[in-house]
Amino acid sequence: MTTPSSRIYRVCAQCFKVFSVKPSVVKDGGGIFCSQKCHYMKSSHGVVPRVCAHCFKNFDVSVRRLKEGRGGVFCSRSCYFADRVSNALPNETRFWKHVNKTDGCWLWMGANCKGYGVIGNRKNLCYAHRLSWEIHNGIIPAGLLVLHHCDTPACV
Repeated sequence: MTTPSSRIYRVCAQCFKVFSVKPSVVKDGGGIFCSQKCHYMKSSHGVVPRVCAHCFKNFDVSVRRLKEGRGGVFCSRSCYFADRVSNALPNETRFWKHVNKTDGCWLWMGANCKGYGVIGNRKNLCYAHRLSWEIHNGIIPAGLLVLHHCDTPACV
């Protein structure tokens, strides 16, 4: 039987709790963690607590995923996509990234549909020449069409 004086006091490498161990355990390389749970959490198979960057909920991510450079930012796929949508650039900023101004036309260099430039996402596509009109002139009045003077579909 070991007496309290024959124990060594250590600080857990995971939770920083003070605990005591036998000197023989320390001699054999042990005495690093206060429990198997802390050992598991700190090991390569363990988990690390995180806070979601979108909804700020607490969640756990495995150390393996963090070492692989995956996970650890969002608690779910829905938070990941919601954060992408909320931080997306406005259409006007995105518009100017895809315009090549030449002497005659301003050519759309982004995505196109049958030669006409398009911008937006799968659920809400907008023709680039119509967005150009709205940027420069405001909302397109009902019944009006936005036409190309140069008959070049990529012109905005």
